[in-house]
Amino acid sequence: MFNGGRFVFSLLFLGVFILIYESTPVTSIIAHTLGIFVLFLISIIYIYKYLFPLSKHTNYKSKGFVLKSLPMLFSASMIVFLGWSDTIILGIYRESSVVGVYSVVLKIAAVTSFTFQAIDSILAPKLSSAFHDNDMALFKKLVKFSTIVNLIISLLVVIVIILFKDIILRFFGEDFKLGSTALIILCVGQLFNAVCGPVGSILQMTGRQKVFQNILFIALIINITLNILLVEKHGINGVATATAISLAFWNITSYIYIRKTVF
Repeated sequence: MFNGGRFVFSLLFLGVFILIYESTPVTSIIAHTLGIFVLFLISIIYIYKYLFPLSKHTNYKSKGFVLKSLPMLFSASMIVFLGWSDTIILGIYRESSVVGVYSVVLKIAAVTSFTFQAIDSILAPKLSSAFHDNDMALFKKLVKFSTIVNLIISLLVVIVIILFKDIILRFFGEDFKLGSTALIILCVGQLFNAVCGPVGSILQMTGRQKVFQNILFIALIINITLNILLVEKHGINGVATATAISLAFWNITSYIYIRKTVF
């Protein structure tokens, strides 16, 4: 529902609005809002149909639950900041048209992570179950299988994007060819997600969520620092490089830590 549904319903509403009304930025916003509202209604129906009545009996203590989950909240927040800091800093130093080009390039590069997100959403609870059951053979098998599948698909997607980058960017307009080099840099950065495997899920599902939180915090500092240093001289390519380096840093650092502590 989250990864696919909001785009599907938003596009459906946008298609209807384009047929009936003139297409404007406001039309897109309304379509997206309605798409999310439809998902909200579907989610409520699904919850009441399959999850209720809920039992109030639990062995968890509220304080312990919050303390364990808080680092995951911070990690998720820092991933959001990592995804936005380059765009915000670029907007401070460059005109809005350049920011528009970079936003599109960023979204095209993000296509390479769709497989990772899909696999990770299924993988995380399985990793947790295998680890806490002390079944390390299954744990390693899951990690290896998911990494290989994600690497193959991500590599194919990156190759297609790089080979046809000019055609893809021309689809949005001739001005978007400005982001050609930045697109290559971001795609290479995204490959570190595939090469290193589901490091975030491994750390969070094995009780090392604070470690992952700290690694992401350092990556955020690196990201912001490099963005500020590179944006003025190199513009769109500078912020793309900063994003790719910070992405590589937290993936490689997490991988090294996992190799030393988990496996």
